[in-house]
Amino acid sequence: MRKLLALITLSTLVSVSAFCSNPEIGSIKATLGTGVSTGRGFQLFHAAGHYMLTDRIEVGLRAAYNLDNEFYSPNNSLYTKDYTYNGISFATTGSFHINEWLELPSNLDLYGGLDLGMTFWSNPNDASFKRKTDALFGVFAGAAYFFNNKLGASLEIGQFTNSGVNARVGVIFKL
Repeated sequence: MRKLLALITLSTLVSVSAFCSNPEIGSIKATLGTGVSTGRGFQLFHAAGHYMLTDRIEVGLRAAYNLDNEFYSPNNSLYTKDYTYNGISFATTGSFHINEWLELPSNLDLYGGLDLGMTFWSNPNDASFKRKTDALFGVFAGAAYFFNNKLGASLEIGQFTNSGVNARVGVIFKL
């Protein structure tokens, strides 16, 4: 069901962008990348799709697969256990681009934004661990550098609930 919803959303965005006369407004970007966090381990993979509503405002969807390890020793005893958690995150994202205000070169893009979504955690190696769901809310700042009209690289740094400070790097494809 989620795959079908994602496909319908992406198809709608592609259809809408085909009828926009301004090449920036209505443009679609896809991002693939990885990241790290001070609080919730390693973001093994993230994928995002973004749609430019105006020349400054962008909206999108983001999905990520996260890994987190914890070492647990109750009351400093000799008994220890290493926990590995898997998390799948889904979020909507909104960004505000500030290029025109700073008169930056066209291949550099600076932006800030918000993420809002959910993370679903599980531990396949511990039957006593109950599945956990966390609300995801975050603020981020990012920069993208485009090598040509279709390909670029991005770096985002942000603060997110239950995960501390995150840093994400990715490859951007303009569709």
